[in-house]
Order: sequence, then structure tokens, then C-alpha cells
Amino acid sequence: EPLPEDSTWVEKYGVSYGGPELEPLLAHTTLINVDWLVDFADGKVMPEREGVVPAWQQLPSEAIVSLTQLRQTTYGSGLPVAVLSYGWAAKHHPDPTGEQLRRMLPALRSMKNFKRSPFGGVPTWGLVWDFMSLPQRGYTTKYDADHEDRTDYQLKRFGKGLKHINVWYGHAYVTTLVCDWPMPAGAQNPHPIDVRGWCVFERHLSSIVKNGNCYLQLSLLPADAESMDWIDVVQACKGARRPPLAADAFERLMRDNLESGAFKFTNGKDATNVCIPQYAEAFTRLLGTSKQLSYERLGWGAAEGEQLAAALACAQRMGTAVAAEKLYIYENKLGTAGVRAIGKVIEAGALPRLKRLNIKDNGADDETREWIETVARGAGCSDVDA
Repeated sequence: EPLPEDSTWVEKYGVSYGGPELEPLLAHTTLINVDWLVDFADGKVMPEREGVVPAWQQLPSEAIVSLTQLRQTTYGSGLPVAVLSYGWAAKHHPDPTGEQLRRMLPALRSMKNFKRSPFGGVPTWGLVWDFMSLPQRGYTTKYDADHEDRTDYQLKRFGKGLKHINVWYGHAYVTTLVCDWPMPAGAQNPHPIDVRGWCVFERHLSSIVKNGNCYLQLSLLPADAESMDWIDVVQACKGARRPPLAADAFERLMRDNLESGAFKFTNGKDATNVCIPQYAEAFTRLLGTSKQLSYERLGWGAAEGEQLAAALACAQRMGTAVAAEKLYIYENKLGTAGVRAIGKVIEAGALPRLKRLNIKDNGADDETREWIETVARGAGCSDVDA
């Protein structure tokens, strides 16, 4: 169908939001209607569940957002899609007391209310919440830790959803909602998200090309968040995301911490069979297709600048021609060492399509700023602000 007038699902004002990249995923991953989820948390629908979210098999049809609804968006800072990064409190259910839903409710409520503003509006948000978005074990017949009760169709649907899970977290304009609070008291699994392998995987995926307004740490929600506009919630919760981690460095991180026991996985094969290959796929795909890389105003120092440079060099070693025509890394604290690290990978040809570089206000000395301008122009970059 033709896009509605003023829709930002594809692009607006020269910014490509990439909605069509998500459309094939809706065949196997269910997006939850945030309006419905807020009503659920308020007890207006399915009150008998007392705020404990249903599994995919238990979802009513009205809980599901459609592609037609998503394409109505006029939001000018991202897509009307979010994905949760959080820890499961128990093996059989991620939120058996409903406490995690209650904690995220202020953010969800502001999303529901964000219908129109100078930044555009979102008639309906869709949320990827794994428990509700993919068929779950134990909810087709009854839960049995030793018995797989999903049908062949459900298992195939789950497998395809899992295979493409990196797309949601890696997408530049899908908002990652990081539930970085302590686990609920009495949780069967009390480990914080910093040591949960899946959460580490999701955080690093969300650091490769994510737009700055689309990585939110919900622990930063202020006390009055219930009454806040969505734009204010974004400003309050914008997380200082980390630099992209090179694919080989991510693999070492996973394997070393899995071996030492520092990272917690329910199944160790998830790290080797899913997380490592999916990160490598997303790393090369995203850097090989994203025409703009924006890492401005993140408080990064020299170490972060060097990590970004190492990631770009890794992409080059892997045979990926980094697609970025614009690199924005201004107003950080890279210093002379960090700026020189970026300059060296540009000099080495790791950014062959770069036309615009803004790396000003990073505290580098005059000689370094003059040097990187010369290097960038010599590499074919016509617009440099150092």
C-alpha cells in the first residue's frame, strides 16, 4: 500500500529511517501494541492476570500491532518500534510478579500519549518483548522443565525470530529500552544485567550504529515520569552508549567470560551458536550499509576513540567497505590520542566513502587537529570540521 501522507516509516528530510528493513521480520516476530500493554498494566484488559504479562500463546489479537498501524508514524526521530533489553526474573516467566512491567510503565505511558508534537507523532508503538513476541516453551500445554510442548510451527517461528533478533537491537532507529535496574526482590535469577550474556549481547548490538535518541536507560526515569512527554523521557534517559566493539573483540569477550563464569547464560551454547555469529553478522551488515555514523556528545574519552578505531579497522580486515559518508564524533573528550586513532584508520582506508567528518571540540592539540584534517582530505573527505 502507498505510505500515508507525512509518514516517516521510510525517510523524511533526507534521513532514512529504514522501516522496510523490519517488515519481513513481522512474519515471525509479534510486536506488542504499547497502548494495549498500558491498559493491561492498568487492569483495563485481562484484569484476571493482575499485571503479569501473558506468553505469546496467550495473547489476544488486540494486543498485536499491525504493519498498517506502524506505517502511520510521523515521528521525526526514529521508528515507532522499541525492543526490551532486560533480565528474566525466573526460568518459567520473565516477570512473574509484574514488578518489571510496573517499573517501565511511566515510559510506556508516555509512548502511548505521544500522538502529536512538533517532532511528529506515533499513533501506535510496537514493542518487541521476547516472552510475548515469540512462542514460549510450556505455554502450549503446560510448563514442564523437561518437556518441549511447542508445535512444529511454533518451534520454527521461534527459530526464525531468534535468528533475526540482532536486527531489532542493531537497527539505528529502533529504540532499545534498557531495564537496567536491580532485579525484583526474591527473583529466582538475581543476577544484574551487566553479567547476563544476552543483555551484554544486546547492549553491544545497540552500540554499533544506534541513533543517540534510540538508546534509553530506564533506570534514569525521573520520579515525575508518569506526567512527562515522550520527548522529555528520551532526553532524561538517553544512555551514553559505548563505542562499537570489533567483532573479534566481542567474540573474545564472550568466550573468556563464559569460560570464567563471569557471564551467565542459561545455556552456554547460546553464546557460541547465537550471540557470537549474530553479532558478527550485524557488525559487518550495519557498518557496510549505514551511510551516517553519529557518536557525538557521548562523553567518550581516548579509550572510546581507540575502541571505535579498532572496530573500523576490524571491519576493513573482514573485507567490509564501511559505507559511512558522514562521521559525527564531535563534542566528546577524545583528546589527542583518540583523535589520532580515528585519523590513522581513515589514513589506512577504513572509511573509503567518507565525505563529511566532524570531530571538533574533542580537546586535541592544534597539531593533531591540523593533521587529521589533512589526512581526511587526502582520503577524499571534502568536508572536515576538526
